[in-house]
Amino acid sequence: MTDNFFRNEEIDDIKQKIREIRSACLDYDDAGPILNQLDQLQSLIGKKTEDGRNALGVSAQVSLYPLRQKSLTPAINEALDIFKQYNLEVKMGSMSTLIVGTDIQIWESLKAVFNAATRYGETVMMVTISNACPLPSTKVD
Repeated sequence: MTDNFFRNEEIDDIKQKIREIRSACLDYDDAGPILNQLDQLQSLIGKKTEDGRNALGVSAQVSLYPLRQKSLTPAINEALDIFKQYNLEVKMGSMSTLIVGTDIQIWESLKAVFNAATRYGETVMMVTISNACPLPSTKVD
């Protein structure tokens, strides 16, 4: 059985390529957006799972439904704060929030969000997770 994780040699090659691109960006005045994307890529490939595998980049669509509560805002705002504490890319929508990071960041943050939301009362959380969908910052032709 094969998995979707990179071998260590591949990670080293990717890290070297990131360093080369970062050096090339220093020649440009407005390379900030490129450097930010390189930082995100670096954080995605630098993490390991508990069993030593390289972490996988994933995205998740999260909908949080606080039930029978006077105000929905506290639980939802705390969830957004938690996602940001886990250094996830967060894109809020009217019905759901898209988060992007490593599988490690995603799973740990989802657990923390659900635990925090249940402190406010009964809660439903719906999540769709993918390692196959393009990440929001990825251009698809």
